[in-house]
Amino acid sequence: MTQEIPSFDLGATVVRREDQMLLVMTYLPVEVIFERGLDPITILGHYATPIENPEDNAETERVMSNHEEFVQNPQFMEHFHRLVSVTVPQIPEFVEGARRQSTRYFYLLDARTPDPQGDVPSEDIIGVFDLEQGLVPEAYEPVPVYRLVGKNGWFSVDWLEEPLMRAYFSGTA
Repeated sequence: MTQEIPSFDLGATVVRREDQMLLVMTYLPVEVIFERGLDPITILGHYATPIENPEDNAETERVMSNHEEFVQNPQFMEHFHRLVSVTVPQIPEFVEGARRQSTRYFYLLDARTPDPQGDVPSEDIIGVFDLEQGLVPEAYEPVPVYRLVGKNGWFSVDWLEEPLMRAYFSGTA
């Protein structure tokens, strides 16, 4: 019998670190956190400003409204980019896009960017494939300034949600 994998559910939860309460972002549904705990690989990052009262929604919203306060989790980012490198070459739309590409590099943009054909903020460029090597994991390079949350909001990579959940529940995260 195979285990049913819950859906990706971007949300905030509070963790105590030393004498502070921090707001962390994860993609695990609350029921999974209660059942299994909060695995560090599933923590996207945290907000640098501690919160005083986790029950105060206004305080939580104030902290979360400042995307520049968000500190990305390096362990998650490494996992994220590893999954991007192996997932993109398996998605027909990306394979076709790379095939039609007239330049050497295939830039992977976050869907949150408002004008993909225009001036794309560097924080919205996930990574790049060097097509001289082909659309293969080894040809992928993360863009170091990519941000999970930026001026255009939270990351939007629907095509990576299922692979993230599958990796976590299969133990390969």
